[in-house]
Amino acid sequence: QVFHRHIPVLVPLVEAAVCDPFYKIATEALLVLQQMVKVMRPLDLQVNFDFTPFVGNIYNCTLQKLKSSEVDQEVRERAIACMGQIVSNMGDVLQPELGTCLPIFMERLKNDVTRLSSVKALTMIAASPLRVNLSPIMEDVVPALGSFLRKNQRALKLNSLTLLDTLIINYSNFISPRLLQLAITEIPPLVSEQDLHVAQLSLVLLTSTAKMKAEALVQDAEPLLAKILRLLESPLLQGKFSFID
Repeated sequence: QVFHRHIPVLVPLVEAAVCDPFYKIATEALLVLQQMVKVMRPLDLQVNFDFTPFVGNIYNCTLQKLKSSEVDQEVRERAIACMGQIVSNMGDVLQPELGTCLPIFMERLKNDVTRLSSVKALTMIAASPLRVNLSPIMEDVVPALGSFLRKNQRALKLNSLTLLDTLIINYSNFISPRLLQLAITEIPPLVSEQDLHVAQLSLVLLTSTAKMKAEALVQDAEPLLAKILRLLESPLLQGKFSFID
């Protein structure tokens, strides 16, 4: 709240820095802007501050960097994270802009270089209590996340599992069992003692699926059960293993 009276002065300065041609300045400005968004409209407490006059400019300057294909890699990743924060904290005000913004996230999700940043940003949006409307991209996001589970990138697997779980919990009405099955098919190889963190998040995802969309598990029930039982017998599991529900 200490910052709120200074926001009218600070925001234009940070916006100008975001548009600076020197990539290091733009990168740091996007990081500052992301933090300012959380200060202007925190989602975990009530504040008496009208943030709406600043939303348009914040969104537009970030969108410029998000859309540009010629900016530095670090700037691109920061722009994705910053836009994720903006949509997560101010998505209800930006409802008319989602038709422009969400497809760009989908494009970045298909790019090998920016897909991890995009998964993290979409997780932020999907976890938002504002329940931003993600239905326009759901048909594309879920299969893409399923394909990421086959990749030999641990961080991408972990974040994709987290995003899938968040989508199932918060957006189950927009996900058909057929669509979810495209991702669930990739889960059995992940339930093993080779990587217990990946196995843990896989089991958390399966638990959420069983509660929200049990039909999606029918086809892969037997191989999944076999993998889970084999994991239960592993000597690596000591004491209580709370991740198995």
